[in-house]
This record gives sequence, C-alpha cells and structure tokens, in this order.
Amino acid sequence: MSFAYSTLERWLYIARRAGHADTVTALRRRIRKDAGTRRAVSALLVAAVVKQHSDHPSWSYQLHADNLVAAAELDAALGHVPSYTTVRRLMKERGLFRRKKRRHSGREGDDKSRAIFDSRETRSFEC
Repeated sequence: MSFAYSTLERWLYIARRAGHADTVTALRRRIRKDAGTRRAVSALLVAAVVKQHSDHPSWSYQLHADNLVAAAELDAALGHVPSYTTVRRLMKERGLFRRKKRRHSGREGDDKSRAIFDSRETRSFEC
C-alpha cells in the first residue's frame, strides 16, 4: 500500500496536535455528530406519513411520497418534503409495509379469520 506525501504529512500533524495522548486514537475515524438522526425528516412529516399509512395501508411507497408532497403544499407547517428514497427508507424502518387489499371483504366470518391470521406467525414452508 502506498500513501502520498501530503497524506503522511497530514497524519503527522494530527498526531502532533494530539500531544502526549494516544496517537492511534487521534487518527481513528470519527463518528458524525448527527449519526442516527434524520436531518431531512421532521417530526411533523413522520406523523403525516404514519397517519397516511394507517388510513391507506395498500398504497405504494411512491403514492405515499406523492401524497406527502401534495399535503405539504396544502399545509406549510410540514415544511420541505424529502425525496422518494428517504420516504421509502423511513417507512421501511418504521415497519410501514404495503398491505394488499382483500378481494372479498365483508364476507361472513371475515373479521374473525383475519384476527386469527394476524395473531399467528405464518412461514412460507408451513401449510
């Protein structure tokens, strides 16, 4: 592995500025101060996405992002809407996945069978 002279020089000055402290610690990568936080998504936007998903769980991520833009145009308090990718990532992190619509809802016993299905874990290899 080879390094440029300027890189070695920069490392030398960083180690010197650290004083008598551990030079390896001074040369380690630092974690960003904003790591783990969302700069582009405010708490109001998160609440709007959660409410939107609870009202319309069968919508796609793209439809949620587009409707969030429309909601922000109506309500200036929401502020700047992040990109589609950020909205999708936020929804996946929060467990807001798309649920398919049921074809024959309203049948007799449908609510009871849905409650039983949701309460049990079903795996793909089970019958």
